[in-house]
Amino acid sequence: MDNKIKEIAVEAARVGGEILVQYFRSSLDVEVKSEFSPLVSKADREAEVAIRNTIINAFPKHIVRGEEFDDVIPGDSDDETINWVIDPLDGTTAYLSGMPTFVVLIAVWQSDNPLLGIIYQPLTKDMWVGTKDGTTLNGIPIMVNDYPNQPLILATTSPDYLSPHTFKAFNEIQKVASVTQFGGDGHLFGSLACGRISLIIEEGLKWHDVAAVVPIVLGAGGNICSFSGDKIQPKKDSYSIIASVSNTLTNKFQSVLRGNLVG
Repeated sequence: MDNKIKEIAVEAARVGGEILVQYFRSSLDVEVKSEFSPLVSKADREAEVAIRNTIINAFPKHIVRGEEFDDVIPGDSDDETINWVIDPLDGTTAYLSGMPTFVVLIAVWQSDNPLLGIIYQPLTKDMWVGTKDGTTLNGIPIMVNDYPNQPLILATTSPDYLSPHTFKAFNEIQKVASVTQFGGDGHLFGSLACGRISLIIEEGLKWHDVAAVVPIVLGAGGNICSFSGDKIQPKKDSYSIIASVSNTLTNKFQSVLRGNLVG
């Protein structure tokens, strides 16, 4: 992958993050959007504009897709054109609640191949960068098996986002989990890439929620797939995601989804 792409992605994440820090725990006018991404503020929008401008100024021929604004698609683009996917504020509810678990997500894909993913927490300045060559946290390589004695920690952003069938399977898996973590949004996937969270179940995600976390989990040696086990494909309407530190855990949850009880 072009080193300039990585450099600009890191710069864009930091530029967007600076805006989020500026508005954090301040009084913001909030709009209600939809069921699964209900809240938006000027912090989201200003951060996305800053991120977009950083990318477009460096790569005017690339496609740029974001959460809050229309896609920027050059006239000569095709299936092989590099796509940038931006979620300027993943975890808006946490952000507006004053909780420091929100992140900036930036991804780079070409066709159905993930080239790069970034998770950036601008308060702690923790930055995960994932590529086919591996995943780093603040420049240090990480792997999901770095904590082999870690207890089974199950996670989801909110059980309210899970369908009744998935929620039943989630509850079944809780019987063998050491603890369950609720909340965290994109930050959860960074923790999984470090081996500190074992299994994440998410439903109703959008492309901008998913694109960046795929190369981060894969680059750290983890597993991430659809509920049916399929490879994550770009630009679907909705995503149901299993992310785990091992094939065993992925297969276990898929088995429970099929109606098999944990033993």
